[in-house]
Amino acid sequence: MKDSTLDGYIYAKVCGMLSKSFVGGGFHRLQSVTSLEGLWNLLFSSECPSISPAELAEAIEHKSEGLFLDEFISLLELQSCPPQFLIDLIRLYDYENLKELLFISFKDNDSSAKLPEMNHIDPFSMLHYDKWPNVKSLVAGSPVEWCATTGSEVSQLELESHLDLQYIRTLWNSIDRLPANMGDSIKKMLKDELLLDNLVWSLRLRVYFGMEGKDVLQRLVTLEDVSDINDISRDVLAGPIVKTLDYSINNYEAWNKSGYSPLLNPPQENELWTIDPRWINSVAHRKLFQQWKKRLHQNNELPHVLYCWFKIKRYELDCIRAVTECLRLGLPIGQVNDVLNISAV
Repeated sequence: MKDSTLDGYIYAKVCGMLSKSFVGGGFHRLQSVTSLEGLWNLLFSSECPSISPAELAEAIEHKSEGLFLDEFISLLELQSCPPQFLIDLIRLYDYENLKELLFISFKDNDSSAKLPEMNHIDPFSMLHYDKWPNVKSLVAGSPVEWCATTGSEVSQLELESHLDLQYIRTLWNSIDRLPANMGDSIKKMLKDELLLDNLVWSLRLRVYFGMEGKDVLQRLVTLEDVSDINDISRDVLAGPIVKTLDYSINNYEAWNKSGYSPLLNPPQENELWTIDPRWINSVAHRKLFQQWKKRLHQNNELPHVLYCWFKIKRYELDCIRAVTECLRLGLPIGQVNDVLNISAV
């Protein structure tokens, strides 16, 4: 199958799967369920297992993710040599699994610990899961081999931050291997997402932890290692956030004049306004979802299509997770946004 024919085939497959998704106009189907059993039947069209609500909620999330990965990998394998960018993209799941395994290793220090149930991305994984619980063998020969030699002086939080940063930088640099007409569009989408993530992260640090601007600066995601505010100000991902650190979290007027005004939670009469990171996160991801959905149809070449679909499906998985949590906790589905900061529209 020629590349152009394969691209068209995959684009058609993705469009068909997107029409059956549970985001956008399809979210009302998730809203119609009233129990975890009903959600299982809707998502999988199979008999629901007889397990506890907590176990069933976990099983729904795990199976939903697994089905998506199976679909994504099956489309990747249609190409004899998939673009490295798409392999780096799906390795997000390796990074997430590794963080969980390192946590178990640090916490239990058990040489006989069994590998927990998690979704893998074979044959594109960089980890040797069969070598667990030997961490050194697990990461041997991979880009994250350094994890095995990290000393105890590095906290779990610092280690996870390093892994997150490595994934982001690897993915960003991998885009440069794509043709310019495709890479520029993907890089623009990724930049928009990472800028908004940086904004929300900076606000969480300021609102929830009372951090000052200088402390927030050192915790922003950057494309390069930076040592001072001048370097941070020039960074593609962190630079635009620097000026927002001068805005008081209670100054609606200042924020309303910024480029982020469409994301702001509205002021309430006779109440002190405080910027709400949860609200901004929800609105931002709704806008990103609309962007991915629109951009999907602007270029039907494989890397572009699968990148947009990957992001849309990750958003859908967050929506499913939010509904699952609402049902598990006995909350109305209408409170889905309050559970995981997800907006369905």
